Amino acid sequence: VLGESLVNQIENELEDIRRTNGRLRDSVAQLQEQIRIDEDFALLARSNLIGGELNGEEVVVFTYAGTDGALIDQVRASVEEAGGTVAATIEATDNLDLASPAERDQLALILGSSSSETVELHAELGEALGGDASAAANGEGPDGGAGAAGPSGPGNPAVEGLLADLEQADLVNLDGASAQEDLIPTGASFVVVGGASEDPPFRLAEYTVSLATSLASDGTPVVGAESTTSTWGMTAMLRVDDRAQDAVTTVDNAESI
Repeated sequence: VLGESLVNQIENELEDIRRTNGRLRDSVAQLQEQIRIDEDFALLARSNLIGGELNGEEVVVFTYAGTDGALIDQVRASVEEAGGTVAATIEATDNLDLASPAERDQLALILGSSSSETVELHAELGEALGGDASAAANGEGPDGGAGAAGPSGPGNPAVEGLLADLEQADLVNLDGASAQEDLIPTGASFVVVGGASEDPPFRLAEYTVSLATSLASDGTPVVGAESTTSTWGMTAMLRVDDRAQDAVTTVDNAESI
């Protein structure tokens, strides 16, 4: 029905496609091998490149429920191999989706806010938490003066109280600080880590951007870190915000060497 010439033409086109696919497969294999070689080199060079870069430094990690555990492990390993210490991890729980009016009212009460909108409460939470943590890292008290002396130096009751209230409300999980230590040590730096192939636990943009920019408000070093396979777009949120892009460093393949 089609005719011999048309059949021959289709067969020739199919053969061209097979040859093209073969070349593409070869190219992909070569690129994968190059990535493997690059990763092997990076593993060997890593300790020489970053060893000692964070000697004596303390890092506080802000993260989210549902973040890929391998990503957090890689960030922690990098900090420790550079000579630093992860002083504490502060995880925002999935309760921050604030699905009910009661949950929104509870957060508003903690923040002393008159808002009942989830987006506004997320932004206010990020600003309050980031601002208080930054002040603590810079050795300031809640009024901007010197903090009260504590076992590890000046402390900031404001951030400690806020985090205690948020933990009691099951809005954050705290890990890493003992009763004898400040949760946010003086001189600390910050890493905001998030990402997974699954959906994020709540709408991240307002909280993430507000938190990161407030953490960096006094010139405190802040890095936003996400994995290559993440669908959250956390680092993209920071890169498109005018304030965040000037104040926060971003890494979007933080699970790799």
